[in-house]
Amino acid sequence: MRPYKRQAIEEKNEINDTNIIDYQPLFAPNYLLHHYPLSNNDINFIAQSRLTIKNIIDGIDKRKLVIIGPCSIHDYDSALFYSKHIQNFQKKYNDKLFFIMRTYPEKPRTSNGWKGLINDPNLNGTYDINTGLTLTRQLYLQLTKNKIPVACEFLETISAQYLADLVSWGAIGARTTESQIHRQMASGLSCPIGFKNATSGSITTAYNAIKFAKSPQSFLGINMNGSPSIVKTTGNMHSHLILRGNSDGPNYDFNFVSKLNQRTIIDCSHENSGKSWKKQIDVINYIAQMMKVNSEYKEKVIGIMVESYINDGNQKLENSDGSYKDKNELKYGISITDECIGIKQTKEVIHNIYKCL
Repeated sequence: MRPYKRQAIEEKNEINDTNIIDYQPLFAPNYLLHHYPLSNNDINFIAQSRLTIKNIIDGIDKRKLVIIGPCSIHDYDSALFYSKHIQNFQKKYNDKLFFIMRTYPEKPRTSNGWKGLINDPNLNGTYDINTGLTLTRQLYLQLTKNKIPVACEFLETISAQYLADLVSWGAIGARTTESQIHRQMASGLSCPIGFKNATSGSITTAYNAIKFAKSPQSFLGINMNGSPSIVKTTGNMHSHLILRGNSDGPNYDFNFVSKLNQRTIIDCSHENSGKSWKKQIDVINYIAQMMKVNSEYKEKVIGIMVESYINDGNQKLENSDGSYKDKNELKYGISITDECIGIKQTKEVIHNIYKCL
């Protein structure tokens, strides 16, 4: 057999990386964890938060989950300011509600657009991911020290190694619920994971994902030193369902929920509200009232997810030509992705839910 000749290919690089502009080094997970470590108090808080969430999913703890916060995090300081409201909710409503802050640093995109704090922390298309990972970990660590459980959507499978130790509850989005690599990742994550129904409305897709994630898996990944590895998992027994509506309409009403064969979290935004912050209020109030008058519905619904921020509505980061606005042009405390309920209305709907339980 003739020896394989590589020289021409290596020298001219004629067929490899033809569409790649550059490779930039990404620091290893252990590097970030070393510089921003968890204290023993932090570890105990996260462990207890995860246990509480698991107990609510299992029906041992009768409280309801409230996963609440901005559609996406784009500003560190305003996220911390918003979190003070979570602390106030915890003090007032802890006997019936368990609050977890939506702190989403990655955004799935149907088309082009800003991909989130990790990918583009400078909001200008420079994609300084090392800075994005660092800033996100700093934020998660500060929230943890303030005794606020962190919720996020896991999108990039590699980024989980940098942040997952700080997360009390995670989600797999509607676009990725059918993805094998996300189901595999979920099987190894240490926090409870919710799978959203597919954008088509398929609940079967989410059911299959939950079954898959609860099973042991082996797959390709990276270890904490950043080395390519074969990852083997035990399965995540607290994988569960999230209803987020679909292209044909909402799926949070009693007729739909009563047919489910497992308990669920209801996403009050997205297609359940047509991404309208005003309609999101209607969805939350419906759920509250239904839990008050119908024991079956109350038993099936283990919690809600709410997109809420300091001020209601949203604003565009991109100009009409696709370029990014200057950060100084953005209004304070308003989402740059989906519409959110402002804090005034948020206080009203949370109080209503509490009264109805």
